[in-house]
Amino acid sequence: MLREGHPIGAIGVGRGQAKPFSDKQITLLKTFADQAVIAIENARLFKELQTRNRDLAEALEQQTATAEILRVISSSPTNIQPVYDAIAKNAMQLCGGSHGSVVRVENEMINLVAHHNFSDEGIRAIPSDTPLRSVRTAW
Repeated sequence: MLREGHPIGAIGVGRGQAKPFSDKQITLLKTFADQAVIAIENARLFKELQTRNRDLAEALEQQTATAEILRVISSSPTNIQPVYDAIAKNAMQLCGGSHGSVVRVENEMINLVAHHNFSDEGIRAIPSDTPLRSVRTAW
């Protein structure tokens, strides 16, 4: 099996008796080999197309999330909370997470400012007295 003059595979045929194959049989095998090369190339092209489509879908999803956050920023110029909420939600979705959160560092203290899709148990586990801890001891 040749693609652009380079071998990419082979078809083998045997028989119990030692005798040559006819020209018609050899032509048929060459046709099968050509069809196999076409099938292999089609599969390769299809995989490439799937990869490109996945990449485009991912880029679109990221652009959509970014647009959503920018929309929230423009609609809430004086209220930062909806922006934090949108970031937590979109980051979780883009990364395939089950939940997301945003923290902010102020005066060397870590403050939880938003969370998305936390279970009730998870929310109860969050300390109510923020800031959570000093940046110096967090890392």
